[in-house]
Amino acid sequence: MTFGAAERTLEIDFSFDAPVDPTKQLAGYRLYKEGVQVCTTNQPSLTKMGCALLTEDGSFDFTLKAYYSDNTESLPSPSYPFVVSSTHSVDFTWQAVNGADNQGGFRLYDNGVLVQTITDPAARQLTYTSEFSSAAHTFTIAAVDGSGVEKAMPDALTSSEIYPPTAVISSSTAAGNAPLTVSFNGSSSTATNTPLVKYSWVFGDGSQATGATVSHIFTTAGTYYTQLTVEDSRGLTDTVTTPIVVGQATVNQKPTAVIAVTQGGAPLTYSFNGSQSSDPDGSIVKYDWNFGDGTTGSGATTQHTYANQGNYTATLQVTDDRGATATATKQIQSGTALPIEVGEVSINHEWVKVLFENPFTNPVVIAGPTTVNEDEPVTVRIRNIDGNGFEIRLQEWDYQNRTHAQETVNYMVMEKGVHTLANGRKVEAGTITASTSLKQFSLQQSYNLIPVVLTQVVTDNEADAVTGRVRSVKRASFEFKLQEMERTATAHIPENIGYIALEPGKGEVAGFLYEVGATARSINQYWSNISFGTQFPEQPAFFAGMQTAWGGDTATVRSKDLSATAAKVKIEEEQSKDQEVRHDREVVGYLVIGAATTAQP
Repeated sequence: MTFGAAERTLEIDFSFDAPVDPTKQLAGYRLYKEGVQVCTTNQPSLTKMGCALLTEDGSFDFTLKAYYSDNTESLPSPSYPFVVSSTHSVDFTWQAVNGADNQGGFRLYDNGVLVQTITDPAARQLTYTSEFSSAAHTFTIAAVDGSGVEKAMPDALTSSEIYPPTAVISSSTAAGNAPLTVSFNGSSSTATNTPLVKYSWVFGDGSQATGATVSHIFTTAGTYYTQLTVEDSRGLTDTVTTPIVVGQATVNQKPTAVIAVTQGGAPLTYSFNGSQSSDPDGSIVKYDWNFGDGTTGSGATTQHTYANQGNYTATLQVTDDRGATATATKQIQSGTALPIEVGEVSINHEWVKVLFENPFTNPVVIAGPTTVNEDEPVTVRIRNIDGNGFEIRLQEWDYQNRTHAQETVNYMVMEKGVHTLANGRKVEAGTITASTSLKQFSLQQSYNLIPVVLTQVVTDNEADAVTGRVRSVKRASFEFKLQEMERTATAHIPENIGYIALEPGKGEVAGFLYEVGATARSINQYWSNISFGTQFPEQPAFFAGMQTAWGGDTATVRSKDLSATAAKVKIEEEQSKDQEVRHDREVVGYLVIGAATTAQP
C-alpha cells in the first residue's frame, strides 16, 4: 500500500549568514526539498518561514539558499533531514479457517514489523490507525497457535485506506455592511467511504449552528472566519474555514410613503395604491393602511368602502427591509357636499373685489364666458385670490381702446383637490403655471370619461391682455398654453392658471343641479345653441371653454341668451393682425349649474 502525497505546512526557523556581495542586494530566501524549490520569501530580514507544500510521507533533506536582486543564488546551506509523517487509518480483512493454527489469534506486520496483535481467533476484521513516516508499506498477517507459534497467511489479507471526509463551504456573500445576513452551504462536502452524519458550524462571533445549510446574521463590523467541521459515521472529521468581512453598519435611510386614491364602483368605495412608495437603500416590505373610520388594511394596493358619508383621513405606513417606517395621509371626502360657491358679477375694465360668502382654505376660481353688451373682443382677468375673495375685471386686447362696457360674468369657486360626487362622478380643482409654449399637464386623478377642463388665468404678472388655450384633453392629462393677441402671441411671461376638471354627466351637488357636457366639433365664429338636458327651475350659471385648438388664432368663447333651458355660444377672435374673424370649428366644453328649487321671495 502506498500513501499518496498531501499538502503539508512546515514552520521553519532558520539562521543563515548569506554571503555579502557589494554589487547586489539580498532579496530573500528559497527552500529546497531534495534539490527542488518548494517555497520562497522575499523578506530578507525574516528568520522564520511558513511553507505549504505537496509531499508524501518520508525522510527528506531540506536546504536553504539566499537569492539576490539579480536572481542569482548563494551556495546552499548544510542539509537538514526532516521526517514528514501523517496519520492514516486502514481497514484490514482476512480469510482464515478456525483451527489449531489460529487458537492464539493473529499478528499484523507493517514492512516486517509487528504493529498489532489480535487475540481473538474469530476476528476477521481490524481498523488500524497510526502515524506513518514513509509512503510505501507492505502489510502481512500471520496466524498464531496456542503455543505462540506463527504461521504465515500469504494472500489472505485485504486492506483499504480509510479516507477522512472533505469539508466544502459555499456562502451567499463574502463581504458587506452590518447587519450582514450570510447563507452558508456545506452540502458539497463529501465522504469517500461512509456517509456524513454531522455538520458543525462556528461563525467566529461566538455563535454556532448545525446542519448542511445554515444562515447567520453578523451584527458587528470585523473579519470573521466561519468554520465548518464535517464528521462521517466512523467519527473521522475534516474542517474548512472561509472569511467573512463585515463593514461598519450604514445609516438606514427612511422610506417614502406615497398614496394614490381613486373612486371605486360606488360613491363610498375607494381604491388605495401605495405602490409608488420607495426606499432609497433597500425595499418596502410592508404596507399598513388605516382608513380613518376604525378599519385597517394591508398590501401595496387595497380597496375600502366607507359605511357612512363624511371626511376621513386615510393613512399609509410603509416599512422597509431594515425596519424603518414612513407615513403618508390622504383626505377622503366620502359622499360629502362639494365645497363650491357660484356667483354672478357685473364688471367692466376696472378691477372689482369679489368676497366669498364663506371662507375657503385653498380656493380655485374660474369665470366666464362674458355676455355681449359690447361687441369688442374681450377676455376675463382675475388676480389676488385668497381665502376670502378675489379681484376680477374685463380686459380688451392691446390694440383696442382698453375700455369696455359692463358685462355679466358667472364665477365659480371650488376648494383645491380631488372630489367625488354622490353619483360617483369625479371632479378636481387645481392650479398650474403656464407660458406661451404648449405643455402637457397631468390631472390629479384618472377619469373614467374624458373630462371637461375649464381654465382661468388667475395672476396679473404682465399687463398685456392674455387668454389660455386648452387642447388634447385625455383621461389623465391635458395640454395648455397662454395666448396674447395674434400680433404678439408668443410674448408673455408665465402666469398661474386655475382649472376645474369635471366628468360629463348631470345630477345634484351641494344643493345645486348641474350638467357637464361637450359639443361636437361644431362651434365657430357664428352663434350656436346649446340645449340643456337638465330642467333648471330658473336661469343657471353657465361656464364654457374650448377643449380643442383646431383654429390657431387667439380667441375666446362668448355667450348670450342664457336661459333655464339653453345658451348661445361662439368663438370670438381678436383682430390685431388682420380683420378676418373666421375660426375653424372647435369642441366647446361647458358646465351649467343652478339652484335645485326656485328661490322664494
